[in-house]
Amino acid sequence: MVENNINERLMKLAEARKKERHQLHQQILDLQKKRDDIQLLELEIEELSGTLDLLRALDDDDGVEAKKKIESLEENLKDKDETIDHLECLNQVLLIKERRSNDELQDARKELINFVLEGPQYMAGIGVKTMGDIDHNTIISSARKIYPEDEVLDKTEEFYKQFVAKITNANWYPFKLTMAGENHQQVIDEDDEYLRGIKTEWDNELYDAVLTAVTEMDEYNPSGRYFVEELWNYQEGRKASIAEGVKAIGDFLIKD
Repeated sequence: MVENNINERLMKLAEARKKERHQLHQQILDLQKKRDDIQLLELEIEELSGTLDLLRALDDDDGVEAKKKIESLEENLKDKDETIDHLECLNQVLLIKERRSNDELQDARKELINFVLEGPQYMAGIGVKTMGDIDHNTIISSARKIYPEDEVLDKTEEFYKQFVAKITNANWYPFKLTMAGENHQQVIDEDDEYLRGIKTEWDNELYDAVLTAVTEMDEYNPSGRYFVEELWNYQEGRKASIAEGVKAIGDFLIKD
């Protein structure tokens, strides 16, 4: 009964977070439309200001109609300025809400990751993956294709030590910029000396694993260059959602 209550509470929390995230996403989409409206308003204000400047230059003491026109345009400009101020305030409110929601989601992910690290390492396909790292089994598998069995473990440790030193070195930047249409795109520089050495001395499986690790490190921690744990869906080879993590924990507790 206790496990069922825990699972029910976890699922309700996940659903509440999912609903809140969806609502916030819709608000952000609405805000993007409002940003377009702001740009149009700014163009209108610029045109109205030009018209006002022209009318003021032509105005004289007897220009009653011109004065009325000026007053009308000034009122119109005031209304548009107030509309822009309102939209800008709404923009700030939504950005603050989004930042707070993101912080809460990150805290929830950390709690799920800690639970998995301290307890079951793999629950219904959900586990923790160290981003930027390489599984020792991948290195061992490749080493067995090249070296005698009595050298495999030593070669594995030697490779892994060199790999960690390289990927955590902030001065190592195995990327280059290429053109993709009219835009620059960052890609892995396969002419990098270290990467070329792996491709030459080892097999494609390990080489691809290193490229994956390099890409993950650049995505998760390009400046700090230390490994980061991520909640991972091993069945689908992607980052797991909070809802998936909560469900896996609930199923584990019930089963246990």
